[in-house]
Amino acid sequence: MSLSSARFLFLGNHPFSARLFFRQCGALPKGLKSCIIILFTQFALVAHLDRATDFESVGSTFESCQAHTRLQDRMRRIYTLLALFLFFLAARLLAADNEEAKKKEFRYIDWMLCVTEFDTSLLPPTQAAMGRTVEKELTAYLNGLDFKLRNAREYDYYWGAEWMNAQQEIAKKIAAKQTERDKLIFLDYTDWRYRREREKIDAEIQTLREQLENAELSSPNVARIPRFSVNENNINGIFPESPAQDNEYFFCKDNKLDGLLKGKISRYHERFLVEVQLWTVWTRSYSYKDTIVFSIEDMDTALREFASQLIDAISGMDYATVRVSAKPDNALIVVDGQLIGAHGKTEDIARTPGPVDITVYAQDHEPVTETVNLNEGEYADVLFELKSSPTGSYTVDTENGEQARVYQGGLFAGTTPLTLNGVVDSYGQISIQTEDKRTSQMIFQIKDKSSLSLDPKTPPPEDRVEKARKSFYGAFGRFWIGLPVGFILIGMSNTYINTYNIAPNTSGSGDHYDTAKTWINVQMGAFIGIGLLLADVLIRLTIYIYQGNRSGAILSEKPKSPISEPLSAESPTLPPEESGVSE
Repeated sequence: MSLSSARFLFLGNHPFSARLFFRQCGALPKGLKSCIIILFTQFALVAHLDRATDFESVGSTFESCQAHTRLQDRMRRIYTLLALFLFFLAARLLAADNEEAKKKEFRYIDWMLCVTEFDTSLLPPTQAAMGRTVEKELTAYLNGLDFKLRNAREYDYYWGAEWMNAQQEIAKKIAAKQTERDKLIFLDYTDWRYRREREKIDAEIQTLREQLENAELSSPNVARIPRFSVNENNINGIFPESPAQDNEYFFCKDNKLDGLLKGKISRYHERFLVEVQLWTVWTRSYSYKDTIVFSIEDMDTALREFASQLIDAISGMDYATVRVSAKPDNALIVVDGQLIGAHGKTEDIARTPGPVDITVYAQDHEPVTETVNLNEGEYADVLFELKSSPTGSYTVDTENGEQARVYQGGLFAGTTPLTLNGVVDSYGQISIQTEDKRTSQMIFQIKDKSSLSLDPKTPPPEDRVEKARKSFYGAFGRFWIGLPVGFILIGMSNTYINTYNIAPNTSGSGDHYDTAKTWINVQMGAFIGIGLLLADVLIRLTIYIYQGNRSGAILSEKPKSPISEPLSAESPTLPPEESGVSE
């Protein structure tokens, strides 16, 4: 038995192997699967013919062997023609498969974002670098996003754009061919050549028109989950200047972007206020805005939370929106630990679905904290009406009835005796000061209709370090005032002395001598005065350094136990029940 017969027996006589082979081809593309089936058919057919002729040759005569050889030659010729036919058929099927795969190729598989330079014109020059810090931090967080989910409206925009682009490309080709056909009349062609070229171009135009009709009826394949990436320049630390208003679309078109991020940084009550806006091509507007307030200490945590919300907005999650209003109008609104509104209301705040903690504060009102659960796509308008806290009055006076100035929380409130109001059960702090600078202070719990009696104490002697510091600064200031005055007097004296030295001996030379003598004394006095001022500065600087080092040595000693001495009645750390409050 020949090798070809053995091959056929393995595949042809075992239907299970053939069925398994065809089943494995089921997942392949249509063209490639057809080619494999054709080749398998060729293999089986030739093996079958070879096997049949091989069996017939067993036990045959010499003449029958010659006939068998001629039969094999004819079968090989038939097989060669059949193989060529099947080969071209397989190539045709593969080409059709490539065209089908090309039609299924997805478009707009990338989504590019560019972070532009933040506006820091409202910051002091020494803090302008904060803009670059925020830009780099946000870029680093955004670079970790790998994909973006297109919602229905965005998908429809890109689908329509691709559908129109495909038709426009074909329409441009048709217009170019028509222009080429019109130019034929101006070429020096013979009649037969003109007709041939015109027929050729007309056929091409007809083909393009058929393609245009197919493009109008076709549905382009647009990626629903494109790859998200940040502009390469942003990753390298380069942030282009933000485009002017109404020029965002042309900026994105020129740089092949799908969106851009603009921002502005300013100061807000000793903190930084960052505002960002996300402009997208498919909306032709700013589709996302957010604001954050943070200090230097909590910048990392705040930017991480801020970037997380921005990433959620870009990635295509269906956001929830909350708006908070409160009464009274001066209420402070805190959302998830961040101060959002300071005038009893907030703008629309984008939040990821889930619980949101809202706390509202107002002076002389009871604070309220509430957790709001937001669903996807929900718009929640929350209103808080704070209840007024019960107020109580208290009277402030001195023990001996002496008149004194009263300060409430460091602010002047009036003179004793004085009646003030406050929230019941809250803590307050007052201090008094008499005309002779005697003071006293107290921390207490406010009760309704209570009286506070304070005994002004003689102020302790001024701290030696503070006294030495003031003395040094005073001497330093006097030195810089006296130094230019002394230089001016020295310059004027030199003028009069030189005048006497070079003046000729005339009848008025005696007057020059008296004047020069006077200015010599002035010059000597100026030098002595500058020297005394400088010596005063050095002496007081030495005393200042000595007192500072001495005070530091005293502070470094082990403090006494706070239990060793009793607390005084005016101690600011005294519990409220022992602070002398009488009701």
